[in-house]
Amino acid sequence: MEKKFIYVFFNYEDIGLRLSVKAKSLILWLVMHSEYNKGCIKLTPDDRKEIMIYLKCNNSFLSRLLKELRDLEIINGKSNIYYNPYLFWYGDLDVREKFI
Repeated sequence: MEKKFIYVFFNYEDIGLRLSVKAKSLILWLVMHSEYNKGCIKLTPDDRKEIMIYLKCNNSFLSRLLKELRDLEIINGKSNIYYNPYLFWYGDLDVREKFI
């Protein structure tokens, strides 16, 4: 049985110190719902609703959080969101090495 892991590399430029608890929770949700070994999630309107329930926030707050993460280059994209493999990875470390 293969084990799946989420790796977090918050030491990279101490970026974890600049993020709010909600921003970190959003990152965790995105990574947990991404494709294994792909570093990507297709964010649908239903996903946004689920995230808003998860974070207990409204749509405009979620949009601001996503913009904050884009501005910090933690994620990029709008509906297809790719997260920075230097910071997070859901999958095998050898596959991650190919991305970076």
